[in-house]
Amino acid sequence: MPLMIALILQIPWISSPFLTFSFSAGLRITIGIVGGSVSASYRFGSDWQFFLLADRPWGVGINVSAIIVLILLLSCSRTHNAAQAAAPIG
Repeated sequence: MPLMIALILQIPWISSPFLTFSFSAGLRITIGIVGGSVSASYRFGSDWQFFLLADRPWGVGINVSAIIVLILLLSCSRTHNAAQAAAPIG
């Protein structure tokens, strides 16, 4: 559960003059719209941004690598739970 929360927090990238938020640990591949144009970027390593009432452009995006890892985690978790349920007790 803590890993899922950490991955979910890494998905959104939000930028505005009121609030800016992004968080990533590991690989970040971001696709979004900033100031009316499509934007794509990548970073390797840990990174976070949090601004309140700052001169930042309007934008929104998603971290594609966090979504992929979250999907893989959920599918492995379901497979593992199904295998445990099917295993005989004893």
